[in-house]
Amino acid sequence: IALPIATQLILGLIHDIVFLYTAFISIFLILPPIFLLIYYYYALTFEARIAIQNKHIEFQESGINIVFENSGEEMHTAKPIFIKREKIDSFKYTEKYILLMLNKNIYSNITIPYTAIANDDKFQEIDTLIISYINTKS
Repeated sequence: IALPIATQLILGLIHDIVFLYTAFISIFLILPPIFLLIYYYYALTFEARIAIQNKHIEFQESGINIVFENSGEEMHTAKPIFIKREKIDSFKYTEKYILLMLNKNIYSNITIPYTAIANDDKFQEIDTLIISYINTKS
């Protein structure tokens, strides 16, 4: 997107001012509606709403249950989502998070911050369950 506009700006400064005008038209009249459509297409989807809503995750032997909390605002609380253990492809530990990668489910991954886990015993229990999810797929 930036290359044609940059080319028009340079040609407008060097060669002819008409190119400069077309670059400004592109920047201020054509690109904003395109970005607005992209925003509505991606950012206002059901998955995006679920990603920002307050929730807690329940680990079970058969999978993961995501329960959404009522925020008290006008936004409706989403229904709980159950992700079967077969849908979990892999996991990764980072400095601050546990990432659970899913195989093309509603989400592509689930991010669990370490601060959300109550204590070390609970962490070990979750770790054992995640490893069992991955091992049963193999």
